[in-house]
Amino acid sequence: MKSDIQKQIDKFLEKQGYPEDCEYYKAGEGIRCKAKDIGLESYVVCLKQNPLQCKYALFFGDVYFCTCSIRITIAKEFGI
Repeated sequence: MKSDIQKQIDKFLEKQGYPEDCEYYKAGEGIRCKAKDIGLESYVVCLKQNPLQCKYALFFGDVYFCTCSIRITIAKEFGI
């Protein structure tokens, strides 16, 4: 059974849509990568094990950041 948060995310994604080639979400599985909001407006930290495989990963300093606006919104709004 889906959690309330997952249901809210599903509704959000239905409205916003998501790229066909997105790596962070798959219907029936939900969010497939981890990200952490650290207070930056346009980025979240990518916690994916191998972020180089994701076209939304941006390496800066010692950290990979996620640049996908929809994934950033999910991390900031829903905390996941």
